[in-house]
Amino acid sequence: SAAYGVGYLAVRHLVDRFGEQAMLAFFKAVVHERKSPEAASTEVFGEPWQALQDDCVSYVRSAAS
Repeated sequence: SAAYGVGYLAVRHLVDRFGEQAMLAFFKAVVHERKSPEAASTEVFGEPWQALQDDCVSYVRSAAS
């Protein structure tokens, strides 16, 4: 159940940063079009996935403390 909370916070952070439409486009690219998170992140957000993933981890840690 903690994984749902972490997932929610990460998605919420990406929505706050890039907007709902971009988050949905990223989800579609990864889940439906089977693109890698790296390719989808660069295409949709214009940033490398590793940087966004690190940012989400920092956000979740700060929200949980």
